[in-house]
Amino acid sequence: MSRTTRRPGRLYTASMAVLVGGAILASCSNSPSAAPHHAPRRPTTRSSTTTSSTTTSSTTTTTTPPTPVPTGFSPSSVTFVSADAGWAIGTVPTSTGSALAVVHTTDGGVTWSVSPAPPVGFGAHGTTHAARIRFANADDGWITTPPSGSTSHFSNTMWWTNDGGATWLQVAVPGGGNIAALEASDSVAQLVTISPATAGVHLYSTPASKEAWTESSTSLPVGAGPVPQADLLLNGRSGWVVVVNRTVIAGARLAQGIWQRWTPPCRGAKGAAAITASSTTNLAAVCNEGVWGPPPAGFTAASWLCTSDDGGNYFAPVGQIASGAIGDNASSAASPPAHPDVVVVGGSGLAATFDGGRTWKTVYTSPSGLGVRVVGFTTAAQGVAIVTGTTSVSTVLMTRNGGATWSPVSF
Repeated sequence: MSRTTRRPGRLYTASMAVLVGGAILASCSNSPSAAPHHAPRRPTTRSSTTTSSTTTSSTTTTTTPPTPVPTGFSPSSVTFVSADAGWAIGTVPTSTGSALAVVHTTDGGVTWSVSPAPPVGFGAHGTTHAARIRFANADDGWITTPPSGSTSHFSNTMWWTNDGGATWLQVAVPGGGNIAALEASDSVAQLVTISPATAGVHLYSTPASKEAWTESSTSLPVGAGPVPQADLLLNGRSGWVVVVNRTVIAGARLAQGIWQRWTPPCRGAKGAAAITASSTTNLAAVCNEGVWGPPPAGFTAASWLCTSDDGGNYFAPVGQIASGAIGDNASSAASPPAHPDVVVVGGSGLAATFDGGRTWKTVYTSPSGLGVRVVGFTTAAQGVAIVTGTTSVSTVLMTRNGGATWSPVSF
């Protein structure tokens, strides 16, 4: 979601930590010492809210009013391709559980209307936060969900559109694994899957305009923990993958269209991590120290910020995230494009630094029992975040001043 700095088709996120000293460097440092699928027939139906009929004497234009968003819509994922155009996916309650729903905005999230959605329903105990949506541009996008009727928290079903969401075509997941992440940047989509069969993390790419996934020769281990995850971050033609299974396991970096193994930050943190990029060279990482064991010497059990100015070759510690807004551990982070000194970190709420980690402030406090699962930026000023709980309806937040303040979105 996820994890992000946003470009068209991608909500880019960040996560990080900070301070100095040999022991801190050991935790923050990422130095080693410390077959294409057949493309299905494309959807061809195009959507329009305006119809015109012309005679020899006059022209009549009829505008169809947008369909309002149903009551109870609970968003799980948001994607913007510009400051104005975006989509959100979530669920709406039904008599037997819930059903997938998609909504669309053309005015930067001020107003939303219903858009067509794949026919996916969930039972009474089905997951409500697993569905994801990503658009590469105004036409080409993907939806990933658990199978219809499933209670799984893993997505292994994928849908594709090339007409702006007017129609959705179910397509095969390359390799048949579980979908860990899907993002798009510079007209190319990148997909990360976790395969139960191979116990590995696999990387795929396709031009955004067609379904032609090609697997990378680089794969990654999943580790021995019970819940493997992968964080995918794209910025321009550069990209990074961090595999987390309780702790940071492995990483890969995309350069000149090729994925190669990469030593990610936070390998010694004994906890999870998230990364963000404000450019192809400026990255930040949030390391959750001491979650699954004692933190390294010089650290306390908390979230720490590290930064890189060379594309991720080396991360330097900045310091502890000094804000009670995120609770014990950070879950996500994001930096606006071209603003490396700004990092917004999600946890039980939102904390932000606007001076590269020297000072922190609380910019959003979540209601009790809720937390910010995803945060990202579309432009230097505009960003989104999603607040979720175990049983409550999710909330989308937006900022229009570079992360200084965040307000709930009305659907």
